[in-house]
Amino acid sequence: MAITFLLELGLYLVLTRLPPQFIETFSGAAWTLGIIAPSAGLLHVLALTIGSSTSAEEYELGTADYWMTRPLKRSSYFLGKTVGGLVLLFLIVFTYSILSLSVSWYVFGPQSKVEIFPIALAASIASAAPFYAIGLAFGELLRRSMMSTIV
Repeated sequence: MAITFLLELGLYLVLTRLPPQFIETFSGAAWTLGIIAPSAGLLHVLALTIGSSTSAEEYELGTADYWMTRPLKRSSYFLGKTVGGLVLLFLIVFTYSILSLSVSWYVFGPQSKVEIFPIALAASIASAAPFYAIGLAFGELLRRSMMSTIV
């Protein structure tokens, strides 16, 4: 997760070192680069890791046995773990998107087309959701978080 935020800050640091003539063409929409860059790969790996470790770590540590002995349906246990992982993924995407918007506003001035920010946020989450689902499925099948992330 820290790599994603370092990528954000590093991206804007590199952009400030470019010639001013080059920056002027996109400085009003620089926030879009901050949303697209992590979504190009880091976000998908992060979603896969979160999905694979959502329930697999419970099995690895042995704490799933405790929850399975309580009057709790397996479906509600699984649904709670799934929704919790999705909320974590949403919070990460929302945080780096807000960071992107605020840093680009600070570095390049007022940004244009900010009205499509919610659409870009939803698209970023939607692009990570299949990877989260794949990680979750392999985490449940293999019950080993690292192995399911690698597979």
